[in-house]
Amino acid sequence: PTRILQAFQEAHSKEIFNLMRPPEFSNRALDWQWYPTSTEPQWDTFYTNYWKAISSIPGKAHHAGYTAAIIGRLPRRWIDLHLRLMKMSMMLRIMPQRTKIQSRVPIPKPKPGETRPLSLLHDDMCFILGFITKHYTACCEEIKLFPPSIRAYRQGMSTSFITLLDLSAREDAITFGRMMALTSEDEEIFFDRVSLDVQLAVLTILGFPTEGFLEMKAEEMDNISVEIHTRHGTIIGKFLHGLKQGSPLS
Repeated sequence: PTRILQAFQEAHSKEIFNLMRPPEFSNRALDWQWYPTSTEPQWDTFYTNYWKAISSIPGKAHHAGYTAAIIGRLPRRWIDLHLRLMKMSMMLRIMPQRTKIQSRVPIPKPKPGETRPLSLLHDDMCFILGFITKHYTACCEEIKLFPPSIRAYRQGMSTSFITLLDLSAREDAITFGRMMALTSEDEEIFFDRVSLDVQLAVLTILGFPTEGFLEMKAEEMDNISVEIHTRHGTIIGKFLHGLKQGSPLS
């Protein structure tokens, strides 16, 4: 009991409290930019990415419904209507309920009985989340938000770059007789159990304002239906926690 009490006190030290305390003021570089009163230059990048999405070649794997590429082949009045809906979603940080239906298809692995789920999201959801991710990733790099140890999904820090570091460490250990330990960790098991509250808390600590990106992150996780297609039939489930596989925000 004494050791448990001591560990609890150390875990709640002033240093830990200051580390986990949200900043007094959020970072202005992470503010939301897309409002009804926003000027045209603030929407230019959104328009450019939208026209690229609807002008692309339709892919084979997509969620039940239409793909964004199909919109580009419709009359202009339907394109304008669809663009207005996309802009409304950005302004209000609210997505239509139909875009919150996610398909999941189990893909067999080489080992018998094991599968890997392939997630398919609605194209409208993917477009908006992809645009937001691209914008905020650039902002986070500009303000140097991430420590050097965070390397995933960052420009110039791809898997090939990490492989070079790994090979260098192995060569150094073999050449100079240094001790080296290799660990294999399945981080997905951890991320599958992170609740939305924890995700929003971490983003707040990093300096994200409560209005804007946090609202869209909560909207992306709220009331999500999952259609699980198996050889025995289709199962309808609800997504409660974790990071959605297939989502750009993951």
